[in-house]
Amino acid sequence: MDFFSQKSSRDISFQEMDRTTQALLAVVAIFQVTCFTYNVLFLIATYKNRRSNFLPISYMTVMSIAGILVTAFMTWNQLVYISVLHRLELTG
Repeated sequence: MDFFSQKSSRDISFQEMDRTTQALLAVVAIFQVTCFTYNVLFLIATYKNRRSNFLPISYMTVMSIAGILVTAFMTWNQLVYISVLHRLELTG
């Protein structure tokens, strides 16, 4: 069954997905962790250099916090999707 097909009338479990779709979910998870780590390190660097006169501290703070929030919502979206798939696998 094609995961991205508009014709599918039921949800499929993680085991029913093909290897490409499972790999895509793994790549998305790795990307989210990388983005979250980058944004946290960016926020820490901004905090450490808060007394600098030549860095746009307010812009860097807003961008890193926005990045953390976006990554958190992306992760939440994926976790809800995976939990629904897991629930479908348990109920059969």
